[in-house]
Amino acid sequence: MPHALGFRKPGSPLSGVVWFYVHKKVHLERHSLALRDRKEAAPVLEFIFGDRPLVRHDFQGTDLRSPVSLLVGPRTKPGLELELSGSFESFGIAFHPDGLHNLFGLPVDEITNQTADGASVFGPVVNSMAELLGNCRTFDERVCLANQLLFDIYQNFRCKKGISALVSRILQFGGTGKIDALFRETGLSKRTFERRFREQVGMSAKLFSRIVRFQAALDSKARSPHKSWTFVAQECGYFDQMHLIHDFEEFTAECPGDVLRSVERIYGEHIHAAASRNRSERPEAVLLSVTLRS
Repeated sequence: MPHALGFRKPGSPLSGVVWFYVHKKVHLERHSLALRDRKEAAPVLEFIFGDRPLVRHDFQGTDLRSPVSLLVGPRTKPGLELELSGSFESFGIAFHPDGLHNLFGLPVDEITNQTADGASVFGPVVNSMAELLGNCRTFDERVCLANQLLFDIYQNFRCKKGISALVSRILQFGGTGKIDALFRETGLSKRTFERRFREQVGMSAKLFSRIVRFQAALDSKARSPHKSWTFVAQECGYFDQMHLIHDFEEFTAECPGDVLRSVERIYGEHIHAAASRNRSERPEAVLLSVTLRS
């Protein structure tokens, strides 16, 4: 197996800020794999043990060797590419869209469409986490340790309830709710609401809703391949199929069939395992969808 994946949910006290943990194991002897990202609503902090992937911030940019900890901000456009070679393991923490801000107080709009050395953003605490996680022998041990370390930070958790509640509602409705109607529930002025939403989530509420709706459509089609794209578009609140195709072009620069095959190839079993979950929980497979190129 050139690669393997595993997913775990966080402990219950952290479920409002951490979406899931993901384990990757890559072993490539004679070739490499290129992974291209697409638009994602959630930031990820990934710790890498072993050989370091090459990171390209854009398709014409300079190759950079990944640090031990890599912070990937929410994506509003394709642009990040990883070239994997050699053998390594990684442990990723996928945050709720506003979870990174609520745990660390980080203005997420400063890292939107950016990648950074986790230690340069969070300081020595991330280096300490990397060392402790690297000493663990199994994925389950790392999950337990991450729960403990993040819970210590969670003790000082100060959440701006209005924005966090709205993020939850957008996820619950699969991105189909009317933002103008929802934001009035926060009790904030429109200007304050827009500023705080960008700070906590890293993008505007309307763009966030579009990405959530797009991921919901991909989720629905991947779990039920017999559905037509026309049905999926109607189910997920698109005006028509052409609007869904437009989102594919803008968010992935690929056709729907290629995207779907990519997701099913890598994360198919996880999508089907998630089939019985509440619709407001986006499957890990879709959140981490990538394109593999030999």
